[in-house]
Amino acid sequence: MARAEGYDCHALSVNYGQRHSSELDAANRVAQVLGAVEHRVIHLDLRVFGGSALTDDAIAVPEAETPGIPVTYVPARNTLMLALALGYAEVIGASDLFIGVNAVDYSGYPDCRPESQARPAAGRARPSPPHRRRPCTSRRFPTLRCADVLPVHGTNADRRR
Repeated sequence: MARAEGYDCHALSVNYGQRHSSELDAANRVAQVLGAVEHRVIHLDLRVFGGSALTDDAIAVPEAETPGIPVTYVPARNTLMLALALGYAEVIGASDLFIGVNAVDYSGYPDCRPESQARPAAGRARPSPPHRRRPCTSRRFPTLRCADVLPVHGTNADRRR
């Protein structure tokens, strides 16, 4: 599609620690066949979070389709890929980003729905995103505490402790 519109394509893939290499192998073949200027692979190991059968050895990959959001859903994967692509686009001076997300066969993945591409927070499996807090904005670096820059879990009362 991008090539048909006259763009020079710089392909970007992410090795996010998935259990298989089929996505990366296919991306490499597509980049070669379609004549990408280059194909870069970023290594960003999402296994440190787990939460998906693709990135957590404790979660079995199902043999058959299951109802609801599949256990193979990797939280925020497409949002992270878009953020990386945006940074890369800025470096190479790209004017447009194309992402290979397919809403037709999204298999229940929340981040493949069209609304999640317009608003990345809509691509979450959970109903509401965490509140974004920016405690670092008005502080000098030496006054930061670890809790200021980490996600927190619990009620508002728990957060005030």
